[in-house]
Amino acid sequence: MEIEKIYNRIKPYIGLVETDTRKLKTDGVFFALKGENFNGNLFAAKALQMGAAFVIVDELHELVSDNHVVLVEDALLCLQQVAAYHRSQMSAKLIGITGTNGKTTTKELVNSVLSTNYKVLATEGNLNNHIGVPLSLLKIREEHQIAIIEMGANHPGEIKLLASLAKPDLGLVTNVGKAHLEGFGSFEGVIKTKKELYDRLADDGKTAFVFSDQKELLEMSEHIDKRLFYSFQDKNSWCYGKWHSKNENIHLEWRCNGVASEVVSPLFGKYNAINILAAVCIGNYFKLSPEQIADGIQAYVPENNRSQKLKTAKGNNIILDAYNANPVSMTFAIESFLEKPVKNRCLILGDMFELGDYSRNEHATIIDLLLSHRDKFEMAILAGKNFQAVQKDDPQLAFFENKEDIPASSVLSSFVNKNILIKGSRGMKLESLLNYL
Repeated sequence: MEIEKIYNRIKPYIGLVETDTRKLKTDGVFFALKGENFNGNLFAAKALQMGAAFVIVDELHELVSDNHVVLVEDALLCLQQVAAYHRSQMSAKLIGITGTNGKTTTKELVNSVLSTNYKVLATEGNLNNHIGVPLSLLKIREEHQIAIIEMGANHPGEIKLLASLAKPDLGLVTNVGKAHLEGFGSFEGVIKTKKELYDRLADDGKTAFVFSDQKELLEMSEHIDKRLFYSFQDKNSWCYGKWHSKNENIHLEWRCNGVASEVVSPLFGKYNAINILAAVCIGNYFKLSPEQIADGIQAYVPENNRSQKLKTAKGNNIILDAYNANPVSMTFAIESFLEKPVKNRCLILGDMFELGDYSRNEHATIIDLLLSHRDKFEMAILAGKNFQAVQKDDPQLAFFENKEDIPASSVLSSFVNKNILIKGSRGMKLESLLNYL
């Protein structure tokens, strides 16, 4: 069956598409996807019993193809094609965002800024892969003026696929760094994959927002005719910024397309200053006033373990940045934390995953970074087998193979009235240590 015909059949229910029966609503559309350890086709009958208007399957099992059952060759491919077709029917300007670090924070900042004056649809959470992006595209409605779609990848070719589905009018690569090296094979593999968004923009004659302070981004985007640069170094950039810490928060001054202004954000650190400047740049492109841009920046409060600021009963001030970690984001977080104008600094760091053959060297580099700044912190706890494998005997460093062993030790007893950074990969789930701080 042609995609257009499938789309027209399910169009009245397009906002209720799900791939998980646990989230399915009455009159929803269930796409039965398959993976290594699951087969959604086995839940299609249950979806119909729950009141699904349609189920899209590539295996019938006990079902019979009828008005509510659509049999296709590949349910995932069908989902992606239906989403791409839906996107082509919508008039919203679409902004594609990818990068090694800061994708979600930048997306949320841009959303907060643009929402001061526009009806905006933005990727929910981190639904940024080959399934999440189609689901996000299917949520775009006629009333949406702008859609912000986050695109993630851990293998070559993934951004090319996602960009082909989303067909962005505007694009931004936050940065490129060492992450998912196990899947990409090398840093060069990361660059090639992130460049796939630029390639799509170049082919379609669209516009890219480029952070010109990173030379890799300049080189990767040089084939794009329409580039708008933002920078902390080049005063002649389309959007130029300066920042410093103000009461631990970011004070950003900017001049964008000839208009100057400033804002104080509840975020901290240079890496977040870059994300904020990107949002300022995009807000200016959409002709928002400096006041609207500042209001949007100030309104964004991080959550979901991303640079969250917490205060505990023991008097500890915590920056919880335990959603994910790679060598670049870990370095940024540590350096920014150690530059904060506070005393009694301690760190709890967890393993960085998916680094493959680079893992040993990258974890050793983080340890060396800490030791080079030993005068700026009191204690650093390093949790996980990767840090354990390259541990060094030093009184300021405490190594634990498993994070579960940390509370049983006496090391946290001194963590009272401290300023603490918690940073690690998602699989480490370091937020579980909050109960002991």
